[in-house]
Amino acid sequence: CYFAIPKKKLIIECDGEYWHNLDNMKKRDKAKDAYIRKCGWEVLRFWGNDILNNKTEVIKTLCKN
Repeated sequence: CYFAIPKKKLIIECDGEYWHNLDNMKKRDKAKDAYIRKCGWEVLRFWGNDILNNKTEVIKTLCKN
């Protein structure tokens, strides 16, 4: 899933460990991120496991942006 914050030109991606660790998904995500950055947006990606188990660090990263 993803979220967008248009005022900050920020995309937040929430990646599941299984699907996004597959080689074809890694390539797809890399191309997608490159396109988003080319359009002037920033991309932050978080693993689902980190969102569930490391909320403090995720929140710190989000607050920096």
